[in-house]
Amino acid sequence: MKQTDSPRFCEQLPSEVSKQRLQYKCTNCELIFKRKRRINTQKYRCSKCGGRIKELVSGD
Repeated sequence: MKQTDSPRFCEQLPSEVSKQRLQYKCTNCELIFKRKRRINTQKYRCSKCGGRIKELVSGD
């Protein structure tokens, strides 16, 4: 690695950085979840307090 001056940890590819991530928010404790995949908000609850989760609009 010294010979090629390579970093120990690689950076993400530009195509991965630009991908849109979904954001969910707990209605009780306001914890924000960032996810790559969509989740069923009727089925899952907040892992911290057990409150309901709602999807944030992309403008938030």
